[in-house]
Amino acid sequence: MKQSLIIAVCFLGLVSCTNDPDPTPAAPTHEALSVLDEELYTPKGKIKASRTNHLTPLTGYTYRYYDARGNNVLRVRMSPEDKDTLSISIFKFDEKDRAIENLFFTYEAGVFEWTTSLTSIFSDDGLREDVYKASVDAKEAYRYSYIYNADGGKTEWRFGYEENTEKYRYVYENGRISEEHWVLENGEIFEQYHYRYRDDGLLEARETSGTRGKMDDATQYEYNASGQLIEVRNYDQYWGFAYTGMTEYVYY
Repeated sequence: MKQSLIIAVCFLGLVSCTNDPDPTPAAPTHEALSVLDEELYTPKGKIKASRTNHLTPLTGYTYRYYDARGNNVLRVRMSPEDKDTLSISIFKFDEKDRAIENLFFTYEAGVFEWTTSLTSIFSDDGLREDVYKASVDAKEAYRYSYIYNADGGKTEWRFGYEENTEKYRYVYENGRISEEHWVLENGEIFEQYHYRYRDDGLLEARETSGTRGKMDDATQYEYNASGQLIEVRNYDQYWGFAYTGMTEYVYY
C-alpha cells in the first residue's frame, strides 16, 4: 500500500492539517525534510511500529514508512498514547539499498530541528563500512567501523579505525552467527555471547558468559505464527539476570 505522508502525519499529529493564518515566511528547512512531501509506502509484512521500555513504562510508538523499493526512509517517534510527535529520523540509501545516512530531527512547536546525523562510507569492495557522526555544534567525526564477509555478514564492529582496537567479533556457523566476542585492545576476550536458534532456524536467545563463567539468557526473542519478530526481552547479567525491559514490534 502506498500513501501520501500528509495523510499519515495528520493522523499522528506530525503536521497541522489546517491552514495557518500567520503570513510569516517559513524558516529555511533541511533538504532531507523533502521526504515529508514524497509518496511513502506501508508494505504488508514490513514493520509498522515499535516501542521500548527499559525499567520504565513503555514509550510511545515509533512508526516506520518506506520508499517504493521497500527501504525504511522515515521513522516518526510519538509520545505515549500517540498524542504528540517527538522526533523523526530520515534515512538515505544508495543504489545498492544500503543505508548511507541517518538524520535525526527533534520536533517542537511545529518546527523540525536537525540535531545529529550518522554517515556511512563503504569501501569499494563493500567489505568495510566506516561511520561518522556530525551534529550542530561539532564537526563530522569518526565513530566506528563494520567489517563484512563476502556474503554480507557482519564479522566485526570496531570502535577504532585500526584492526587492533576494541571490538565485537562475530563467528559464523552454517551461514548464521553462532558466537559474538567482546574483544579488548590487548586481544583479550572480555565477554562472549552465544546465539541459540529454534528448530525452524529463528533466533531464540543470545546468551552471555563473561568473567564469572556463568551462562544465562541475556536476550530472548519471540515471534508470531508468521515468523515475524514481535518481542525482544532483555535481562541484566549483573543483577542476577533480572528482567530489565523489552522492545515490541507490530506489522503492516
